Amino acid sequence: MASQRISYLDGLRGVAASLVLVSHMAEQIFAATKAPWLDRTLDYVGFGRIGVVAFFCVSGFVIPFSLRAPHALRHFALSRFFRLYPAYWLSLALFLAIAGAFGMVFPAKQVLANITMAQAVAGQPDVIGVYWTLFYELVFYALCAGTFAVGWLGSGVTVMLGMGLLAIGASLVAVLHFIDFPIKPPLGLLGYLSIMVFGTVCRFAWLEDDPVVRRRLPLALAGILIMVTLVGLLGYAHGGRPDRPISDFVGVYLGIGLFLAAFRFKAALSGPVMTWMGRISYSLYLLHSIVALVCAKAAAEVGSDITKVAILLTVLPLSFLLAHLSATFVERPMIELGHRLARARA
Repeated sequence: MASQRISYLDGLRGVAASLVLVSHMAEQIFAATKAPWLDRTLDYVGFGRIGVVAFFCVSGFVIPFSLRAPHALRHFALSRFFRLYPAYWLSLALFLAIAGAFGMVFPAKQVLANITMAQAVAGQPDVIGVYWTLFYELVFYALCAGTFAVGWLGSGVTVMLGMGLLAIGASLVAVLHFIDFPIKPPLGLLGYLSIMVFGTVCRFAWLEDDPVVRRRLPLALAGILIMVTLVGLLGYAHGGRPDRPISDFVGVYLGIGLFLAAFRFKAALSGPVMTWMGRISYSLYLLHSIVALVCAKAAAEVGSDITKVAILLTVLPLSFLLAHLSATFVERPMIELGHRLARARA
């Protein structure tokens, strides 16, 4: 059961990362060609948002259950650090080097803040756009560690109540934005955290076989969908609306749907190609923007739209190649090092 579970979740990660890649590649192609049909497609289908939300649900499904072994908090901190930061720092260094070669300069305080992965706390923008999700993941890890420390993480009912409180909090933040209250917490964080915890609730219902959570899972799903609707309708009444609002918010619904559908298509997601895509998914997510930058600069130097599209389509294979190299020579050794250190300290 464990191997099957890992394989189909790996496959889902691979699909999610690929959707983010396709979304950014399509945006680059539209920027180069201004094709109306592509513009309309991107207005209604948020491929990247689907992938991000599916990633968040998978994190919720998997991460909290890393906190069950002896010395769990220490092992969790070490394993997460070596899982996330080395590949992240590689992507940051590569992007800064290549962007610098193209004359793009980033302030030192922005770069230093991005090194921590918590640049949002420092009020600094992300060097690469996809980095925003990693800060949300860090907050979720801290939430898991805190609830584990006080003994709440092992109860499915308690986790479901926590999900409800997060969803209510996200809805109240949207209301504050709607009434233009002077103090308005940022939109997004509580809502995405509640989506991650929804993934944990699904784990309790389906794999931990908690009968109470299983019966109330439809109610939890309804609460998440209502929260997303309220944030979309109320949260942007006074500005800040995404460039493509329909695709963004429909993408959230579809991302949750993709996550739920994965449990009906385990076999299709458990093949060797899909699990390989899952193993390189983190590097693919981090590094494809670098490939896209290089290809976009190359496409800008040619005149024909067909040639531009041909160049930009190479983002797909080149990103997979770079991600495979990163996963093989950076991610895997660093993950193994983290596990060895955790065992040694234990």
